[in-house]
Amino acid sequence: MTVRPSALVVPLALLTAGAALLAQTGEDDRRRAVGDWLVEDAADPDGGRAIGLEREFGDYQISYKMWVRPDGSLTDMTTIVRLNCGQGGGGAMDGGDVAARTNEIRGALAAELADCEAPADEAEAALDGFGRAYALAASWVGERADQARTASADMSMDMGSDVAMDMGSDVAMDMNMDMGMGTNMTMTNSSDLDAADMNAAIDMNATEPPE
Repeated sequence: MTVRPSALVVPLALLTAGAALLAQTGEDDRRRAVGDWLVEDAADPDGGRAIGLEREFGDYQISYKMWVRPDGSLTDMTTIVRLNCGQGGGGAMDGGDVAARTNEIRGALAAELADCEAPADEAEAALDGFGRAYALAASWVGERADQARTASADMSMDMGSDVAMDMGSDVAMDMNMDMGMGTNMTMTNSSDLDAADMNAAIDMNATEPPE
């Protein structure tokens, strides 16, 4: 469930770090302009993907980002920056239909613009084209989340197979060792008994008086 504080001042360093994260390039990265919005999908240095959309409008910097973690779980953050005003909010996402959250996210950004004293008509203009840009970002998030979940499941299966094979090998080795030790003990005991019987027979013959 996403938690959105009504007024959360976001440090500029955090916003700069988020922008730099999306600015990184890699062979699997992609970016596209949708109207006045820039939509980007970049590798996260901590693993997974960072997918976001952002634009500048007058004095405002508007951004919404979603992170796809290596296990397929999602987190997000909205940010609005204007002069000395910073607003934002976000948290863990419940994993539902990301594309269906367009109005929810747009409403959160509109509220944050209002908190930065943007007039209603100015906030409306600032968010023009958000729906189309968000639809593209949401489709990329869906793709990356599916890939991450598949990779995570494959890794779990591989780890389970490796553990089972290792355990099977250890058990087989222990059984072979136990059987070998048992056989050696049996052979040793049998030899000892035969030798004792032979010695006893010799002793009995030696002590019998001649007829």
